[in-house]
Amino acid sequence: MSGTYAPIELPPQGHEEKVQSAFPTVFNWDYQIDHAELMRLYDKGKSQQWNASKDIDWSIDVDPERIRLEDTSAVDAILNPPQKLERKERSRMNHHMNAWMLSQFMHGEQGALVATAAIVNTVP
Repeated sequence: MSGTYAPIELPPQGHEEKVQSAFPTVFNWDYQIDHAELMRLYDKGKSQQWNASKDIDWSIDVDPERIRLEDTSAVDAILNPPQKLERKERSRMNHHMNAWMLSQFMHGEQGALVATAAIVNTVP
């Protein structure tokens, strides 16, 4: 094999690594949890957020292709097909449309996280 390769850099020895940049940047490699105030804030955050293992009834049968009665015209109203759709086709299209909307929401949330992460990186 030809070419040169940069050696793999190992984590620094010690607890902190300072990086030269326009803003003071310090990586703290000490993962010990010794801040009572941070732990209290973390516990408060956990208790005030929804918890999927407790807040969702996982015993409910969920079929994403099953059409609810109030859902029967949603696909027709949004897509405006030239002819009436059969129930099975409407169900499939409704499922795909819901998946697309959820995907758009997820990408928007990811974009928001990237933007806020860039802002957080500027804070000392």
